[in-house]
Amino acid sequence: MTMAWLATMAFASTWQLQEDLVVQVRPPVPVGWMDGRTTLTWAVEWTPGDPTFTAHLCSVEVAPMLGAVTSWPDATLAAVPEVVRPVDYTDGHWVVGPVVDTIGDGDDDGDGNPGITIEVEHPKVGKGQVFVRQTATLGWDGVLGDDGAIRGTMTYEPDQEMLGATTWWLKLGVTQRPHRKEASTFALTPTDQAGCGS
Repeated sequence: MTMAWLATMAFASTWQLQEDLVVQVRPPVPVGWMDGRTTLTWAVEWTPGDPTFTAHLCSVEVAPMLGAVTSWPDATLAAVPEVVRPVDYTDGHWVVGPVVDTIGDGDDDGDGNPGITIEVEHPKVGKGQVFVRQTATLGWDGVLGDDGAIRGTMTYEPDQEMLGATTWWLKLGVTQRPHRKEASTFALTPTDQAGCGS
C-alpha cells in the first residue's frame, strides 16, 4: 500500500475536480480553426473504494476568443444537475465513462428562453446572450499521484446546438470539434471543504 493511498484514505469524501477542456473552434469569420479552452470546477463527493462519485458544478471559465469573453450566469450554473458517475478504481488507476451529458433540452435555467443562456461580450461589437443545447461525450482516465491527487486525460467530444441569440453576430454561431493534437486533462484533488465554497 503506497503512501499516496494512505494519505488519500485519511481524507474525508470531499474533493475538487478541475477539468481543462480543449477543443478546436471554427468562428463564423474566415480565420480557420482556432484553439478553445474551458476550465470547469466541480465539488465532488467520493470515498476511495466507492463505485460512484457525485459532482456539483461550481464554475465555468472560458478563455477569450477573437476578443469575445464568454461567461455562464449563476442561473445557468444552477441549472446543471448534480451528476452521479460510476467509478472503476483499481490499484490507483481511476477510470470513469465514457458518458454522454446533455443540458438545455428545455428552458433549464428558467429565464423564458430555450436551452441554457450563455453571456458573451466583445469590446467592439457589444454584448448579448446566446441560447444553446450542449451535449458532450466525456471520459476520465487518471492515476493516483504521490500528493494524493488523481490526474489524467479526458475524452471530450462536444456538440453545441444554437437555439437562438439576442444579437445578430451571436446568431452566426461557432463549430467545435475535439482537439486534433492536445488532450483535455483533469485533476481530482482531496479537500477539507465540502461544496463549492465562497
